[in-house]
Amino acid sequence: MTGEEILKRMNDLLNAHLMLDCSIHQAGYKDQYFRLFKEAYRNGDFEPSANPRLTGDAIGDRFFETEWIGRIDWDDPKSKLPSEPSEIVALREKAREIANRKSMLATKENADIYNRAKWQLLRDLLRMWDEWLYALTEVGYVIDPE
Repeated sequence: MTGEEILKRMNDLLNAHLMLDCSIHQAGYKDQYFRLFKEAYRNGDFEPSANPRLTGDAIGDRFFETEWIGRIDWDDPKSKLPSEPSEIVALREKAREIANRKSMLATKENADIYNRAKWQLLRDLLRMWDEWLYALTEVGYVIDPE
């Protein structure tokens, strides 16, 4: 799987998870992301010369460049990411409703809600992604080819 294919699969998984309102930390879902991580690790997609490079920061940038996450107006007070668990749950519930009724994405307010929820989910994933890379790098572990 190429780096581009890994990114596209990651985007598909994030959209599916928003539609299903499942936790990224559930075993079945976390495993899917870890399989993508292992593939990127085997491919050398974390190296500075990789194109695309698949570090957490580079992936986040790529999601905005490709508009897989639409523009978020961070100056708008309504655009802040939630910090309280109840706010996160409410945002995800609203995003799931919007995702399941795609016609609702046509309004700017609903698109903003969906994009904030997707960014929150991507941030959770990229935290794990970078932790996995750090752990493997520090331990010097090599992932065997499948």
